[in-house]
Amino acid sequence: MNTKFPAEMVTQHLAIVGRTGSGKTYAAKGLVEQLLAEKRRVCILDPTGVWYGLRSSADGKRAGFPVAVFGGAHADVPIAEHSGAALAKILAEKNLPAIVDLSEMLIGQRHRFVTDFCEALYRFNRAPLHLVIDEADEFSPQNPLPETKRMLHHVDRIVRRGRVRGFRVMLITQRPA
Repeated sequence: MNTKFPAEMVTQHLAIVGRTGSGKTYAAKGLVEQLLAEKRRVCILDPTGVWYGLRSSADGKRAGFPVAVFGGAHADVPIAEHSGAALAKILAEKNLPAIVDLSEMLIGQRHRFVTDFCEALYRFNRAPLHLVIDEADEFSPQNPLPETKRMLHHVDRIVRRGRVRGFRVMLITQRPA
């Protein structure tokens, strides 16, 4: 994508909302490509397994961005439901552009991973970090079940209070509530 987005757009919290197939992820990838080209710290929570394409050019003939993929079918490093805190600590302390692919985990496993990941990421992160949360409604449910309330709390804390710890959050969802 060749569009240059204004600096204030990529340095603030941002939500991309639209219906299925409306280009939400495509637009978000354009923003993330700009952030990666500018050597900014980026971490993507990917429950769908589609973000690994950042490692390839649009035509698929050249290398894309040097992004580490944790978990999923294209993993450089596999992850498990209980590795969220350890991975968050690494990503909080390093400038390691990363995709955290949760697509192969069951929903309960994803929720446990994201709970621990967001809790530790908030605790350890101190430098600007662009956190992209695709399908954000899965991790910030409007009507949380008892087993998802802790996850919602930790995601919400990053979104509402995380700016003082360096977070710049991009939420991608079909459900704005």
